[in-house]
Amino acid sequence: MYSRFKFLNILNFSVSFFIFSGCSMLEIDENSEDLAVEENSENADENSVFVPLEVESGLIEMEKKDNSIYITPEMVLIPSGTAVINDRVNNNLIKINISYEYFISKYEISFEEYDKFARNTKRALPNDSGWGRGKQPVINVSYDDAVAYAEWLSQKSGDFYRLPSEAEWELAHNLNSLNLEESEFEIGSHKFFNGGVENLKYYGWFSENSAESTHQIGAKMPNSWNIYDTIGNVWEWCQDSYQQNLIGIPTDGKPRQNKKSDEKVVKGGSWSEPYQNLKNSNRLGFLSSLKMNDTGFRLIMETRQKKKILKK
Repeated sequence: MYSRFKFLNILNFSVSFFIFSGCSMLEIDENSEDLAVEENSENADENSVFVPLEVESGLIEMEKKDNSIYITPEMVLIPSGTAVINDRVNNNLIKINISYEYFISKYEISFEEYDKFARNTKRALPNDSGWGRGKQPVINVSYDDAVAYAEWLSQKSGDFYRLPSEAEWELAHNLNSLNLEESEFEIGSHKFFNGGVENLKYYGWFSENSAESTHQIGAKMPNSWNIYDTIGNVWEWCQDSYQQNLIGIPTDGKPRQNKKSDEKVVKGGSWSEPYQNLKNSNRLGFLSSLKMNDTGFRLIMETRQKKKILKK
């Protein structure tokens, strides 16, 4: 069914700050100014050596394919598992069992990808706020725009694309969450990135290092699923209707829907957020029609029996 499969074996070289992934290599310059984080913690160890996050071996990915009219994004297969979401309102950890596997886009959807949709459907191109298009994450797109893009891509490709549920987003972004204690969901003991705030600068763009703008997708290091920009850069739309607490959230991975609410969940933080807000439990609700220069999205591609899609 899928012709874009590739299997990855990941090697990490912590001494030289290299990560080798397939045939691409990323070098991290620890002296770069854009990595600076204003951290005044007395507990910071100035002599500590940065150890890159270990990426899972044997990952299954789907390569990007440019079909002229549309682009199918690079995807990573997320196996079934248990997502853990921290309900900060009620101080409660909620475990959600996702019994199915799914693909999620390796990168946030870019202007390069979205602009093909806009031109093909004769929509106005979203404003790039003067930061450039191409590999920059698409911004100034509403929830409704993101849903329309996913439906269009499904029609063109024959595969079924959609926005993730909040639980699917959590499982893909926080591989080790099942092993964390409640206190470890806070930024001070951020085990997802091999330590505390001093390591966040290697993985995401936020107010302390973003120079008040988005940055090209994939410029930082990936998480354990080899997914990029899982914190910062842009907030990411989810399917779920927003409410402050997580009471009543489905426990099977499906999105929570409330027809009386016009707000949708966004996750992940953005370039405009201070590092203190990059807790994995941080979530907001934006009006589905809202378009902002710190909000974009990534997609799910379902592996279960494909729904009938009429190509247009």
